Amino acid sequence: MQVDFDPRLISYSRLVEHFWTLFAPLDAESKYKAKNVIDTVVYRAGDAISAWAKSALDALGQGAGMAALVGALCALLWGLLGWRLGERADRRSSVSAARQTPA
Repeated sequence: MQVDFDPRLISYSRLVEHFWTLFAPLDAESKYKAKNVIDTVVYRAGDAISAWAKSALDALGQGAGMAALVGALCALLWGLLGWRLGERADRRSSVSAARQTPA
C-alpha cells in the first residue's frame, strides 16, 4: 500500500476558497502578484519536496508507517501555522475595529 501526501488529494474546490481568504487584506494588484508566485513557486516546490521525501524514505527502507508519521507531523505543523496565523488575523481585526469605533 502506498500513501501519497500530495496537496492534490484535497479537492480543488475546497482548497481554492480557503486559499483566497489568505489574500483578503490585500489590494487587487498585490493579491494577483502573490497568487502567481504561490501557484508557480510554492506548489512546484511542494511537489518536488514531497517527491524527494518519499524517495528518501524509500531509499532508507522505511515503509508506509514512516510515511504516515511524516505526513501526520506535516499536518500538525500546518495546523499550528494556521492557528497562529488565525490568531494574528483576529488581533489585527480587533485592533482595526477598535480604531474605527467612535470614542
